[in-house]
Amino acid sequence: MSMKDLTPQLFLSMKQYTGKQFTADVISGIIVAIIALPLSIALALASGVTPEQGLYTAIVAGFIISFLGGSKVQIAGPTAAFATIVAGMYQEKGLMPSAKMAGLMAAAIVSDTVMFKSPTCTQRDIDLANRMARIANVSLDELGKAIFSAGCGDDKTVEAMLNTDYKEFHIAGHNLAVSQITCMDSDRLLKRRDEFLQAMQAIRQKQKMDTVLLMITDVLLDGTQLLYVGDENTIRQAFDIHSEEENCAFLPKIMSRKKQIIPMLSGLWG
Repeated sequence: MSMKDLTPQLFLSMKQYTGKQFTADVISGIIVAIIALPLSIALALASGVTPEQGLYTAIVAGFIISFLGGSKVQIAGPTAAFATIVAGMYQEKGLMPSAKMAGLMAAAIVSDTVMFKSPTCTQRDIDLANRMARIANVSLDELGKAIFSAGCGDDKTVEAMLNTDYKEFHIAGHNLAVSQITCMDSDRLLKRRDEFLQAMQAIRQKQKMDTVLLMITDVLLDGTQLLYVGDENTIRQAFDIHSEEENCAFLPKIMSRKKQIIPMLSGLWG
């Protein structure tokens, strides 16, 4: 390990920093602030401290993380499932939400935690979702099936499904796009594999991407069917893919783009 490996990315990135990157960073910073600052206040109130303390923590911690961060592409700030926070505040204040409100919060928690399979899920998410489901008199399993079946019906085009949850990343000089579809029956979607790959190639050419990934995350299989076009050798290396099948692999226990897919690629690319 050399000193360069321990040098914060801020110092290395500034050597090739451009005006175009500065403009993009300013816009990104404003968007993050719009989300993070109100959330930091909500988290402070839910934790029993003052709103000012929440703001101080978000701002100061954000600067420290950015200054010492190991990647030039990162987001620093408070994160949490809003529905879990709101449901917890109902409980702590001794208030009873209406059945419709409880159902909405249960649905939001189930969606956010991918039916409690996401690596970000906590026991508090599970407990509060069950409490809201009892109040709303709904089944969490049925709720999850309804949520994760709605976005990938046979009547939808592959382009529509790809664009529903599509994000672009720029990591260490690599341009990457990752789309995610969460479902209960990945085999049905894989029957349209050739259509997906063709649409992904079109996105790659139009957006000038090095690699385009599609995560077909199957809640019942507790993993992701990964379709990929572009830098195939890098994808195989990053996810330890040894199958002979081209452009497709099953990744067990992989449910999160933010917490699993992107960190694995960032670690490979440095």
